[in-house]
Amino acid sequence: MHSVSDTFRRLWADPAHRIETKMSIDGVEYTQVDMAESPKTTTSLYETPSIGNCVSGMITASVRLNGNTPDRMGEIVPMIRLALDENGATTYSEWINKGKFYIDTRKKNYATSVDREVTDIEGYDGMLQLEQPMVTTGPWSSQWPKTCAEVMAEISRRTGIDIDSNTDFSDTFWVQYPGAYNYGDSTGAVYDTGMSMRKVAGYIAAMHGGNLIITDDGKFRLVPLAPVVAPTDANVGLQMQQLNMGEPFDAITGVRFTNAGVVVASAGTETGRVIEAECPWATAEVAQYVYQRIGGYIYRPFESTTTYINPAVELGDAVTVNGTVSVIGTYDLVVDTLCAADVSAPGELEIDHEYPYSADGLTNAMRDAVTEIYKSGIAVGLDSIDIRVEQTFRDGQSIASIQLKTGDTWQEKGQITVTGNVNISGTLSAEALYAALGDIADLTVDRLSTSRRIAKYIPGNVNTSVGKDLTDDNYINISSQYSEWITGVVQYDSSNNPLEEQAVDPNNYPIYWEKDPSASGVTYDPVTGYPRYNGAPIFTTTTATQWPVMVYQYAELVKGSISFELNEAGTAYEPVVTLGAGDEVGRSKGYIRKTTDGLSVSYQTFNKGTTSVDFTNDGYVDIYGLRRTIGLDCTGWPAAGESGTIYETLEGMTDVIAYGVEVSANEDTVQFTYPDGETFAVSLPTD
Repeated sequence: MHSVSDTFRRLWADPAHRIETKMSIDGVEYTQVDMAESPKTTTSLYETPSIGNCVSGMITASVRLNGNTPDRMGEIVPMIRLALDENGATTYSEWINKGKFYIDTRKKNYATSVDREVTDIEGYDGMLQLEQPMVTTGPWSSQWPKTCAEVMAEISRRTGIDIDSNTDFSDTFWVQYPGAYNYGDSTGAVYDTGMSMRKVAGYIAAMHGGNLIITDDGKFRLVPLAPVVAPTDANVGLQMQQLNMGEPFDAITGVRFTNAGVVVASAGTETGRVIEAECPWATAEVAQYVYQRIGGYIYRPFESTTTYINPAVELGDAVTVNGTVSVIGTYDLVVDTLCAADVSAPGELEIDHEYPYSADGLTNAMRDAVTEIYKSGIAVGLDSIDIRVEQTFRDGQSIASIQLKTGDTWQEKGQITVTGNVNISGTLSAEALYAALGDIADLTVDRLSTSRRIAKYIPGNVNTSVGKDLTDDNYINISSQYSEWITGVVQYDSSNNPLEEQAVDPNNYPIYWEKDPSASGVTYDPVTGYPRYNGAPIFTTTTATQWPVMVYQYAELVKGSISFELNEAGTAYEPVVTLGAGDEVGRSKGYIRKTTDGLSVSYQTFNKGTTSVDFTNDGYVDIYGLRRTIGLDCTGWPAAGESGTIYETLEGMTDVIAYGVEVSANEDTVQFTYPDGETFAVSLPTD
């Protein structure tokens, strides 16, 4: 938990306080008005209670950069402070960081119709820097073993990430040489680059009975599996709208350390829950130390959504939930004026919180593959590879890299055809997905587009056996907090020829075909229109080839959208339906907005402001923009017993409206007739 001032604590205790936010990107500060979508940070300690994890945090944000261009891997720091209006003035707390991240990807969000200058940014915290070999050349590569404290100090020095003042690493627990070595036959045919700093740091965290995180201030912190609860930590100011409490886990009665599946040290008993961790350097002393720290701990899972949480809270903090002490193991925070979070102590959740290993993740799996090659049953032919895996690797890894061989050449890319159904129980990651038909029960993506621009360009250009398709591209685009209905209209040059351009992916990288889509023998899918070679799709890639994927140039008209927009008070996000493309300044559009206290249907006119119908919670309907009567011609008023006509002129209309008038013989009743034939009578007083 952040160390905060007395002012911060006093303001948080006052329910009238408000939260203010800003975000620094590469040294430039951006306020809430610059954020098309509030930044969201995501971190998680573990899937289920465990030790030895090096946890990476992530941030996503949609920002108006106002012409600024952050450097590559520019630093992102979201910040929060409290404010309170009191005694005719405003009292502010100090700003506190809610993480330090570095830009990983950025792309212009052209789907944001309100502001075309919005940039979507994703970033990760400093844990990414640990994805490099622990041992390099130089003096530090010798004189092993070293203590945990020495190794973590070197990791801190090399990455520039300080160690939190509340974190101490042992100077009596030893780390053995984690560097490069040859193994295999006597020629040293197989080479291992050694462990990454992240793997070494994970082993060290396991030896201390906890997990390693990056704090909100960008420092290494060791978070123990069994929280140390101080009185000031027992209540961190949670206001939970929805709380689900899980069943308590069995008490921890034992600790077990393994190396390549073999137990190397243990402590306690097997009578209850046993915490197992991979660590090749664990000793009986280490196991006993960890058991003393976590033995007897009863883990109590919970999940709370839309939680209004003290901004000083950090991942791993102890909390009291319904009188039960637990720990914040997952922390998804929306950095805005509400500071709402989803927090939990996860039970058996599937959470992927680590970057792909660059140093040793694949080499470990490949090393085991070498030692298990004959047991697993791998048959290799000259122009193909046939793999039949009958058992998992010794360390339980399920990471593999498959290359296809053609002649004497190993190909970086190849094609694998599977006949039959394929079931994937984990997460599928792909640069591109192709399907002629899909039946999806649950799908999570960061954006979705139904545009058919590539398929519309193929007729008459790639597939010259048919005519060109220059019709509008009507599609739906969903990203961030927007769902838009868009019409793409083909653009033409002065000679009435359709304009063309190369297609790009969501990150604005040019797209290419992997094979010539117009070569002899290429056919075209009757459903999708995409080219196929030997019955298989020709895929696209961002690696440059001689066959760019071309599309027509389109002018986009956003004819409808559904979005979440922050209300004027800045207190809640409200759903808004926008209808019509309108003009360049937003006129000639209709809006349906569900507010917190009613419903508004409005239309932004071209030159007369806004007309609307507002439905309020007090049971009334307010109509704004009704035509007013600006003229009434009664020269045709009839005498007693006769009929006549009067004329009304309404605001904004050139034609008058005629009403029939009939006066009774004794002049006590006048009957009016509307233009559609409906009538109503008015009774008049008589002498």
